[in-house]
Amino acid sequence: FRQQRFSMVSFHQAYGYEEFVEGIRPMMTAHDHTSNNSSQMSYAIQDGAFLKLCQRAANDPEQRYAMLIDEINRANVSRVFGELLSLIEPDKRAGMANAMTVNLAYSGRTFSVPANVDIYATMNTQDHSLAPLDMALRRRFRFVDCPPQPELLPVISLNQESETANSGTLNSEIINSAETIDLAKLLTGLNNRIMQTLGAEAQLGHAFLWSVA
Repeated sequence: FRQQRFSMVSFHQAYGYEEFVEGIRPMMTAHDHTSNNSSQMSYAIQDGAFLKLCQRAANDPEQRYAMLIDEINRANVSRVFGELLSLIEPDKRAGMANAMTVNLAYSGRTFSVPANVDIYATMNTQDHSLAPLDMALRRRFRFVDCPPQPELLPVISLNQESETANSGTLNSEIINSAETIDLAKLLTGLNNRIMQTLGAEAQLGHAFLWSVA
C-alpha cells in the first residue's frame, strides 16, 4: 500500500481553522437502550486536512509531502492557519534552527510543522472583490507569476469537402480543401485586445483553447 503524499483543499469564504487544522465536529454513535438500537449525537475533536498531512509526513521523514491549496485568497487566511501561520516558515519547522511548537487551539496538543511538508497555493488575481493578501502571508510564500503560454498550443487543420459537378458527365467529384488555424496566434490576438480594454490580469490562459486542440 502506497501512502498518498499530498492533500488538496479549496479555500472559500466559509472555510476555516476547523476544516484545515482541527475542530469540534458532531458524530453519531450507536446507543443501546433497553435492547432498542438508537443513535446518539456526540462531539469530538477531529483533525483537519493540513494536520492529517503533517502527521503522515512526520512518520515518513525521507519523503516530501505537499499541501495543495486552490484559491488561497478566497478565505480569511489568518483565520484558517491560526497559530500555524508562524510555524510554516522554513526556519521554524521541526528540527530547524529556530524550531517552534504551539499548543493547538482545541486539543491543546503540542504541534510543529514537519520540515518535509511543502505548501503550494493558487490564487486568481483578477478577482478584485477579494481582499488582498496581507503582508504576513506574502513574507511566507514565494509568488510565481503564471502567464498564458500560447506556444504550447498547436496549429489545427479543418478539412472541408466541396462537391463540384462535371458539365460533361453526371459524375461528381469530391474536392478536399484543408484550412489551418494557428491557436497560438489566435490566443495572442485575443489577449492583446483584452489587455487594451481590461488590463493584463484579465488575459485568457492557454487552457481556454486546450480542448480545441
